[in-house]
Amino acid sequence: MKIISNIIRLLVCTMIISSCAAMDMGPSQSMDDPGIRILEGKISDQDGNPIEHIKVTADLGTHMSVQEVKYTDSDGSFMIGINADSSVPVTVTLTIEDIDGEENGGLFETMIDTITLFEDNDSSSIARLDYRLNHATASESTPQS
Repeated sequence: MKIISNIIRLLVCTMIISSCAAMDMGPSQSMDDPGIRILEGKISDQDGNPIEHIKVTADLGTHMSVQEVKYTDSDGSFMIGINADSSVPVTVTLTIEDIDGEENGGLFETMIDTITLFEDNDSSSIARLDYRLNHATASESTPQS
């Protein structure tokens, strides 16, 4: 009976750890944590149509050697949580790139944008971003990894 009880505890602990890892955060962090700043964005083509499966890399190399990678969903949306002290500005370099070629409706140019997140006095820690990508030229037609 004790062995079965230990196995059940082990399974429960494994499920909890797995669910925390699936959220890309440690076990004690959530999107409501005041130390988490959120970048919400939408990526579309020049006509305003959402682009799915665009790779968005947030690089916090100046503050920490951290990269967070997300992909846009069918609405062209992405969300990245950044764990950083909310009392100091944080500079984030976003690299937005089409990695699947024609599968998402065309080949799109890579875009790099650097933004600085400042302390937010109204307690909102969400930065909303909107990007429109141009179609790539023939020399840029090779998808990145």
